[in-house]
Parts: sequence; C-alpha cells; structure tokens
Amino acid sequence: MYTICKANVNDIHTVFNFTNNLVQHHPGMTEFFLMSEDSMLQSFERNEFECLILFDEINDVQKALGYILYMEEFSILHGYGYYIDDFYVSPELRGKGLGKKLMHHLFKIASENNANFLKLVFQKTIFGLEKMYTSFGFENISTSPTGVEMFELFGKEEIRKMIGDNEEDIVSENKFHIYIKKKAKGIS
Repeated sequence: MYTICKANVNDIHTVFNFTNNLVQHHPGMTEFFLMSEDSMLQSFERNEFECLILFDEINDVQKALGYILYMEEFSILHGYGYYIDDFYVSPELRGKGLGKKLMHHLFKIASENNANFLKLVFQKTIFGLEKMYTSFGFENISTSPTGVEMFELFGKEEIRKMIGDNEEDIVSENKFHIYIKKKAKGIS
C-alpha cells in the first residue's frame, strides 16, 4: 500500500536527499544547489515550505518513493496560491501513476485552502516534463531563451477538476492512502 503524508521534522533528511537527487537530473544546476540539510531543517521549522512524501508500506516499514515540496504564495493579480518548488518520484517507479496521485493530493490541499493557483517552473531540456505537467492541467504561461519554463494551473474550478475521481483513496489521521495494483515480480 502506498501512503502520502505531510512531512514532519523527522522527514527532512529524506526530503534533502530527494532534493539532491532531483538536482542531479537538472543539467547545469548542481552548482546552484546551495541549501544544506541544516538550512532546510531551519526553513521547515520556520514554516517556509511544506512537503508531501509518498511512501510504500511493506511489513509496517515505510520506504520513501517521492515528494512534492511547495510553499504558499501571494500575487496581487491572482491572490493566494501555491508554488511547487520540487516534484520527484524515484526513477524506477515513474509511469505508474504515483506522481499523479501525489500531485492530485496537492490539488486537494489547494482546493480545501481556497487557493486560486498553483505554479511551477521546470527546465525544458528534460524530456517529457512539459507533456507531464500539461497532463496535470498546467499551462505554459511563459517561454524563455534559457529553457526555464513557467507553468500555472489557474482558477479554483480548474484545481477542483484536476482532483479527479479517486473514490478508492482513503484519508485518515493526516495520511492519504492510495491503492494501485502492483505488478507481480517477473511479470511484464
């Protein structure tokens, strides 16, 4: 069973390692990754960001598989919303719908908190990201010669639409449980 949980102080080491892994996938960005694990912990303790972590629970042991790091943002034009700073799912688990479930959980949080928008930036040089973010309902609202693109999902109704029909999902005690059939080993 997979579980999505809001990060707590004990998860910051995992979040920092995921962030380090994510930076490795961005050509030319490793020299700009300046945050230490201690400074990330301090930022978290000051409530400067929040994080959802995707876990796989096997025999009551949780293994972290991915995360979304996000923060509140305010715009004079658009009001209150969220900026998604990091979104990562372990490479061996991509394409199985887990990232979509993680993103949809953030859509639910945004909708429950009456957010007007969600936005993110990504490097266009990474194959497939534009298509993935577009499939989540984001629209490319800018282009730049540096290859950094800004995407935004704007409007309360558009955010609600992206939640989708996930009736098999269960929420309990600050955990959001999701059920996705796993393939048996050796079967393709």
